[in-house]
Amino acid sequence: MKKQTGFTLIEMLGVLAVIAILASVATPKIFEAIRDAKVASFVEDISTIRTAVLSYYKDTGAFPYHDVKSKNSNAHNLMKNTKRGVAGWRGPYLEKDIQNPFNPAAGRRVISTNNSQYQFDLDGDGKKDSTTVSLLEVQGLSIEEAKQLSDALDTDASVESGKQAWYRSGRVKTIAGKKPRGNNVSMLVYLHKF
Repeated sequence: MKKQTGFTLIEMLGVLAVIAILASVATPKIFEAIRDAKVASFVEDISTIRTAVLSYYKDTGAFPYHDVKSKNSNAHNLMKNTKRGVAGWRGPYLEKDIQNPFNPAAGRRVISTNNSQYQFDLDGDGKKDSTTVSLLEVQGLSIEEAKQLSDALDTDASVESGKQAWYRSGRVKTIAGKKPRGNNVSMLVYLHKF
C-alpha cells in the first residue's frame, strides 16, 4: 500500500499567508493604475470636446451646449442640430457621447458663459481673467480623482491652500473654487475662451 502524500495544514496556511501579503501589496497599485488610466483617457476626451466646441463656434458663431444627462431638445447640439435653424451647423461635431470615466452615472456638460460667473485664472497670475469661456463640468469625482485631473491639466495638485490651491486656480477647479469635501466633487475644466 502506497503512502499518500499531500500538504499539511501548516503548509497550506503558510501559502495562504504569502498570497494574502502579495494581494495586500498589489491591490493599491492596481487601483492607482486604473485611476491613472481614467485620467489619461479623460484628458484625451477633453481634447476631443475642445475641438468639437471650437468647430461648432467657427461654423455657427454661437456657443454650444451639450449635456449628456439632459433630455431637453437643445441638449446635444454638438451631435445633432436640435435647435432647428442654427445657421452654419455642419455637425455632428462629436461622433458619440463621451462619458465621464470616473463616474458614468454622474453628469458631464459643456457650458459656454461669461467668465465672471466661474472666475477662471487662465494665465496663473492669481487674478481672475474676464472673458467668455467654454468649460466642461464633470461631476461625481473623488477628491483624489479631482486632484489628479487638476494635476494632469494644471500641474498644481501639490498646492493645498491659498489663491494658487489646486481646487481654486488654473484651468481646472471646483465650482466657486471651494475646497472639496466628501467624494462627490464637481470640477470645471476650461476648454477655450472666445
